[in-house]
Amino acid sequence: MNSRSENHGPGATSGKTASCPESPLFERYYGIPLKDAPENPAAHSIRRIILLHATGDLLGLFFAYTLTVFLRLFVLPHLHLPFLTTPSVPHLTTYVFGGWYYILLSIPPLFFLYSILGLYSGNRRLRHTPVFWNLLLSNGTLIALIVFALYFDRNTWHMRSFLPMVFVLNILTTFVLRWYGNSVLAEARLKDVRLRYPVLLVGKNANADLIRSFSDEHRIKGYKVAEQVEAPKTPEAVREVIPPLLEKSKAQFIMLLDDTMPQEVWDTLWKVAGRHNIGVFASLPAYVNVVNPFAYGDFVGGKALSHFAPILYSVRGSKRRAQLEKLLAGIALVLLSPVFLLLIILIRLDSPGPAFFKQWRYGKDNKRFQMYKFRSMCADAEAKMKELRGRNESDGALFKMHDDPRVTKIGRFLRKTSLDELPQLVNIWRGEMRFVGPRPLPCKDLDPYMDSWQIQRQLVEPGLTCIWQCSGRSDIRFNMMSLLDIWYAHNRTWILDVRIVIRTAWTVLFSRGAY
Repeated sequence: MNSRSENHGPGATSGKTASCPESPLFERYYGIPLKDAPENPAAHSIRRIILLHATGDLLGLFFAYTLTVFLRLFVLPHLHLPFLTTPSVPHLTTYVFGGWYYILLSIPPLFFLYSILGLYSGNRRLRHTPVFWNLLLSNGTLIALIVFALYFDRNTWHMRSFLPMVFVLNILTTFVLRWYGNSVLAEARLKDVRLRYPVLLVGKNANADLIRSFSDEHRIKGYKVAEQVEAPKTPEAVREVIPPLLEKSKAQFIMLLDDTMPQEVWDTLWKVAGRHNIGVFASLPAYVNVVNPFAYGDFVGGKALSHFAPILYSVRGSKRRAQLEKLLAGIALVLLSPVFLLLIILIRLDSPGPAFFKQWRYGKDNKRFQMYKFRSMCADAEAKMKELRGRNESDGALFKMHDDPRVTKIGRFLRKTSLDELPQLVNIWRGEMRFVGPRPLPCKDLDPYMDSWQIQRQLVEPGLTCIWQCSGRSDIRFNMMSLLDIWYAHNRTWILDVRIVIRTAWTVLFSRGAY
């Protein structure tokens, strides 16, 4: 929420000099129409694994509740423990018909916590998810909420220890079912190689050999190295060597473990992967230097291995989720209208000029739209822009500057709190933006990157906040920002969006990296 747009110079014009491409961006970048992109069987398999885990988690909760009822009615009363009270209505029907009401109410927040903590990531990572720890955090958080709620509840039939006891046991029952399900799945993969996703391993070095040995020893869950090739040295070599190997191996992922490849070679390989709708695991020096709090935590030889899911499903997106966000934006505009009015008055009193700042930006598929902000600079900020260009503290398409003299007093407060971005709720309501997505950049400033790898960030809708807003905000460099945006474009899910929103709220609260 701090992509500082008022100081982008030429991009702050009417936008008439910038035009969006006539062909869809997917076809322009990858060289194939979106409708002709092939399916990726691994993506469907991951969804089935998530459904299997969710079903097992429901069964775990059912077993935990049943076990709690049994212990409460038939075991604990005979132990005569001094700290244990006796149920006021010790009947089985009371627990069955009354207790499930509370359990059903607990399912949505419990599974929401499971999702946020990564228990439904499918096979997006090579390492095993820390299931027990995440179950402990999820159920522990819910127990704390239940204890807090029951403190104000005078209904005593269930007692204050019953529901917490359910979720304590749920940690154990769900963990056992998860362990058993994963064991069965792992055994099935050992017996049937078709249940493991074939991988094309690009690179011949110590880390690549380590991955190859892990694959041969079945230590990488759900993946197998089907083919290995030395990293191509030219774009022509990529186009000549990689596609035949993809066809031969039926690879559903490319694992790139050579970080010495020139940028143009990496860009060509990325295009080939997108054209075949294949996911990529990549060890990138630039990415290692950026702390992505939402990455899946895979490391090979001490280097971060970044997972980029097949792009097709993110690009197609979810229309229903977009409609829901438009509705939420409309409701937010109504509820925040008093705040809008107050800020308009403060801005006008602080300095002459309009309260709103409008600028043409590129959205999804490079379609232009007019983005709104509260004005945080003096009215003649653009006239003073030429004097400050040499003091740019960022790079690429970004202009960032500490203590920018054009920022007004109220503007500095708006930027620190990100309140200047609130008018973009209008853009979300109009369907031009989403709550989460790559920050939209001015048209003129983005034009030089139309044929570069950075343009992949335009494959999805821009957003009010994004990953790099939680990872340094104004301190992020353009290439780092683009790489984070592309990672988001490949891995976008509603779970990731919620995690970004939560972390953004924390970042804004402490005004970290904003100027």
